[in-house]
Amino acid sequence: MGTSFKLLKVRVNKRRLFQAGIAVGMVGLLFVVGIVLMGPVRATALAKVRQQWYREQMSVLKVLLKQTPKETLPVRLIPASRVSAVIETMIQIGRDHGIDFISLKAEDIRADPRTQWPVAPVVMIADGDYRDIGAFLSEVCYLSEGVLDIRKIDLKALRTDLARVRASVEMALFVTKP
Repeated sequence: MGTSFKLLKVRVNKRRLFQAGIAVGMVGLLFVVGIVLMGPVRATALAKVRQQWYREQMSVLKVLLKQTPKETLPVRLIPASRVSAVIETMIQIGRDHGIDFISLKAEDIRADPRTQWPVAPVVMIADGDYRDIGAFLSEVCYLSEGVLDIRKIDLKALRTDLARVRASVEMALFVTKP
């Protein structure tokens, strides 16, 4: 059984083909112009949606804070006498992460300018792998013994080993009013 194929002869109207090409080109051009012109409009609309969402979240947070009794807010604040114990805990956590401390000390307790709560500023200088420094800071921030706020971090690569860094960190340990 043999199969035979016939070639179909189609008459092409060159004028219609040209018009179809122009039409497709115009649609593509309108599409590109629409994207270019609508991009900023879409970005502005998205920014407005994000701002509205942020306002809603802040209003919910304000309502929750008003409902929270004032005496439960400073529950995790530690007495000033326990600052040295928290520093020792931080040193132990740092050793567990393989950090070499150059210095870790708490300064005198003073009122925090942002919150008016008393804080014990803690200054740390340490060497270690940058991943270990990050894991240490993450763990220290969630100590059950107190509230610690990291204020400033400065990392500099050591010349001998680029994976190791020298970290200078300024923290604030919130304490109860003396």
